[in-house]
Amino acid sequence: MEPEKEKSDVYSITGFFTANGKEKCFGGFLFARKDHPEQRENPLVLPFKGLLCDCYGLSDIEGGISPDNLKFSKSYRDRRSEEKSIKYSLKRNPSGIWVGQYLPEDEEMFPGHVIAKTHLDWEDVDLALPSDFYSSLMPEELVKEMLEGGGVLPHRRGKFA
Repeated sequence: MEPEKEKSDVYSITGFFTANGKEKCFGGFLFARKDHPEQRENPLVLPFKGLLCDCYGLSDIEGGISPDNLKFSKSYRDRRSEEKSIKYSLKRNPSGIWVGQYLPEDEEMFPGHVIAKTHLDWEDVDLALPSDFYSSLMPEELVKEMLEGGGVLPHRRGKFA
């Protein structure tokens, strides 16, 4: 089956969250689909999927990003069957920092605070993504695909994500 072509913006994301009274860091990336075929409630919200890594492991994320809001669900890859997802809701402050909280669906876990920064690294990337892309993605494969595909345009400096 021929992979589906999507036009996406690729963002990096880094930040900190509280867990057990301590700050922990995370990092990752997300693909915000610019040519999403379904009708959206708010056209300013770009749907995305991506990956995060923190001290607890690798997780898949899925949500939406707009100029002022960032919302997503996170599920750890190695614990998908036994753990419920964690919901993140952040707002961009005047300095461009995302500030918000996370709320686990698991009632035994406690909610916490999160701050993050995103950066638009690649704009209008045309990637042919197989249907199982996000479940099988490894960072080395992503970089290879982007470089070999030739459809990558680096983002202009000076514009904030």
